[in-house]
This record gives sequence, structure tokens and C-alpha cells, in this order.
Amino acid sequence: MQASVVNCITLEKSANMEEIFVTKLRINKVRHLENLEIPLSETERKHLILTGKNGSGKTSVLEGINTFLNWILNSQTQETEVEENVQQYIFYKNEIKQREARMAKGYNESYGHYQWKGDAVNVQDMQSKIVRYQTFVESCTPVQLLSNVDLYSEGNFQKVNWRFGDFILKYFPSKRFFQPKESLGPQKIELKEQYNIKENASENFVRQLVNLRLDLLDAKDTGKTWEVEKVENWFKQFETTLRKIFDDESLELVFDRSSFNYNIVTKGKGLFNLNQLSDGYAAFLSIVSELMMRMDKKFEMIRPYDLQGIVLIDEVETHLHIDLQKKILPFLTSFFPKIQFIVTTHSPFVLSSIDNAVIYDLEKQERVEDLSAYSYTNIVKGYFGTDEYSNEIKEKVVDYERLLNRIKGSTANLSIEEKEQFYELKKYFEELPKSLSPELQLKIQQLELAQLAQ
Repeated sequence: MQASVVNCITLEKSANMEEIFVTKLRINKVRHLENLEIPLSETERKHLILTGKNGSGKTSVLEGINTFLNWILNSQTQETEVEENVQQYIFYKNEIKQREARMAKGYNESYGHYQWKGDAVNVQDMQSKIVRYQTFVESCTPVQLLSNVDLYSEGNFQKVNWRFGDFILKYFPSKRFFQPKESLGPQKIELKEQYNIKENASENFVRQLVNLRLDLLDAKDTGKTWEVEKVENWFKQFETTLRKIFDDESLELVFDRSSFNYNIVTKGKGLFNLNQLSDGYAAFLSIVSELMMRMDKKFEMIRPYDLQGIVLIDEVETHLHIDLQKKILPFLTSFFPKIQFIVTTHSPFVLSSIDNAVIYDLEKQERVEDLSAYSYTNIVKGYFGTDEYSNEIKEKVVDYERLLNRIKGSTANLSIEEKEQFYELKKYFEELPKSLSPELQLKIQQLELAQLAQ
């Protein structure tokens, strides 16, 4: 099927229906971005990291994908004019298929020339109707998803897999918070088969934790060994998850019966609950808990968290300190192995954190694959075309080099003001933390060695 869309983004899906993943992002027109294709992979699930300076269109592209996915879900779960056109589209596609198959066999006793000619005319008429229906559907959204399997066929993954909770779709905007509702005691939480793309399932995360704890106590009292094992394994898994996020193997998750809440106990940081997290850990956990909640209905027994899906995250590094920026994508892609992440970022620590991602700079319109082998400094200098040192520091280096060249073995060659400046600069560079500025330290050493060789 030929795409005749304008002003849109197109996502193309892989041919393997058991493993569903985006293979190509095509931007026809989003703001100033026009006629761009970003190929990912035809054979494996590759994540996409969109980068570029402010104003390059990162958020607009992500919003475009979100709008498209949201429209697809709504148009196929509501009785609308769109649904009517989609049904007509499906009907005519099937009719054309049947008639073309009959025509391909040629004439026979029961199928003569006039019947063949009639089918040919009907096929042509139906093809023009398909174009009309397709144009109508495409006009409803700035984006379109193309696939080897017809987008609007009865077996498409949005309609079947998502509706029955087998495919996760979620959009995390840049302004995101982890603010779970407090538990006031046992409260029934209805886990849903599916959530819409912007819905916040994690608001009930703490209540779900408390309910699981009460289920565990009840199972122990009633001798339900299999239930005890199931819930205990879940808590062990979640505690392990928290230890990885906090980088603390001693971390414990402790239930407070008096407040019906869970506290986290860490080494050196004391005790705090899930509503008292710092912005960085809260941002990290907001994503993890949301995806866990969306999968829990499907996996109430074992919870392996391996449902397929597409997850969009704008400015994935938001609120994260450097260590968490390095950690977030490796963790998410490992914990949710069948989710395909499409994220935006400015962070060199995110860009170099995983090797199974395609990086696309929307400003330069350049595609890069795997920056994990590069240093952060090289990424900042070579990829962003800038460096991490301020103009003030660079001016100090220039001044220090000039003074070293003037010394020529003795500070007597310097004026009083120059001597004072020289010693101030020397002290300044000696006191810089070597671990935070290795390239700068190397430059200073080279200058001083060159001066000694004079």
C-alpha cells in the first residue's frame, strides 16, 4: 500500500509478527523537519534516541508519535466516522484480493470474458474508493504507521494486542512526577487490561504494594503456600530492583503496619518512604513503577515484565544526576526486555549508555549507531560540536601558556603583576579536582613540560 500522507511522521513495523518493533521512523513534515527517514533495524528491536539542541524538534517529533498512537487506539475502540471508513477500507481490500485471485486463474467454463472484465472494472472502482478512505483516515492525524501487514486489517497489533493487554503503549512527558496515593488501609485496586497512552497507573503503586503485603499475610494465615511463594518472590524482585536503582546492596523494603506504608532503609541515608524520594530517584521510579503496573494484570502469577510495547520518554535525563543518567536506559532495556524505547535527550551520558540504539541528531539530521565505546568528553566535543569547559577556564589556560613562554627558566623575566598572576594560575590549576578535569590536567602538564625543555 502506497502512503500518500503529508505533514506526518510514519513508523514502519517489522515483518515478524511474533516480535513487534518499529523498524523505521519517517518524518514527512513536523515543524521545520521535512522528508526525513530514520532507519532502525529490520531484524531486531533497536531503541531510538533523538538528540539535538533546543528547538531542533525533539519534543515535537515525540508528540507527533504520541498523537498518532493515541489516535489509532481511539479510532479503533469507538464507533466513529473513522471506524466506519476503516471498516469500508477493510471490506474493499478483501474484495479486491478475492477478485484478483479469481482473475489470475483466467477464463474457464464457469468464468468467462465478460465476468473477468466486470471484475477488472470493479477492482479499479474499489481501488479508487480505498484511496478516498485512506486519505480520509490519514487526514485525521499528523502521523501514520505503515506495516507489511495492513494497518487496518483485523489482526493489527494496536487493535488486538493492545486491547487485550498484550502490547504496552505509554508516553512520558518531560514534566513527570512520582506522587503515589497514600494507602489508608486495605483498598481494592482494579488492575486494568489496558491503559491509554497518557494514563497514570503508578498513582496506585503504593496501595498495590500494601495490598500485596496483606495478601501475603492472609496467604500465610490460611496455608496457601503457592500464594506465599508468589508474593514473596515479587517483593524480592522489587527489592532487588530498588537496590540497583539506589546502588545499595544493603537496601531493604520494610512494611510499616501502623501507617500502612512502605519504607526504604538504605546505608547512610536512613529511613524514608516512597513519597519522600529525591527528584532523581522519583523520576527514575516513576517510569519503572508505571510500566510494572501496566503489566501486573497480565502477569499476576509470575510478573516477568516482558510484554512488548513502545514507550516514549521526553528528556529521559530529567532530574537525574550523572550516575542515574548512565544507568537509566541500561536498566529499563534490561528490566523490560521487549519494550522499545523512543527517547529524547541532551545528555552525553545517556547517548553512550547502551549499544543497541540508533541515535539521531535532529539538528544536524545525522544518524549514529552505538556511542557506548566513546568517552563523554569525545561525545560532547565531537558530537555536539562543543566542549565542557567554560570560556573563563580556556582564557586561564591561554594566559598560563603565555606566562610560561615568557619565563624561559626564570620568573625574573616576568613583571611583578605577571608573577602574581602566574602563581595564582598555578595554584588554581593544582587545586582543580583531577578526576573531574583529566583533559585539562593533561594540557597543563604538557605546557609545564614544554617550559622545562626550553
